[in-house]
Amino acid sequence: MGRTEEIRTRALIRAEEICREEGLEVVDLHVHAHNETLHFQLLTDRPMGGIEIDECERVNRALDRVLEEELHLGPHYTLEVSSPGLDRPLRNFYDFRRAIGRPVHIFFRAPFEGRKETEGVIGGVRDGEIILRTGSGEKIVPIDMIERGKQVI
Repeated sequence: MGRTEEIRTRALIRAEEICREEGLEVVDLHVHAHNETLHFQLLTDRPMGGIEIDECERVNRALDRVLEEELHLGPHYTLEVSSPGLDRPLRNFYDFRRAIGRPVHIFFRAPFEGRKETEGVIGGVRDGEIILRTGSGEKIVPIDMIERGKQVI
């Protein structure tokens, strides 16, 4: 594991703790290095959506302290905390459940029915599967076959 990935893992653990204390969840944490600077982008939301800007600010302040004081990054990082917005990534049961009735674009880990990606409307979620309504009918897709999804806006 490289240094950036190790720092990301430690930051993610602390971000999840901070968000949980605020009644929020981590949607995603992107970290990339550019020159001597690490750039952190944390997406967070309430479990059923609707995060407020002051909640993002509180998480930002708390995570900023972690990056500076616990991970000792000093001036060599930037941090952005925001809501995932309408194009929130879909990765797990809860994400897909929130998207029921909405059009989505799905990317598979490996070809599924001969395709690496597809679009449709989430018809439901059950027992580790999503029901996807497509132009060619309903498909039952195991969630563990899905790399990621996103709502089509």
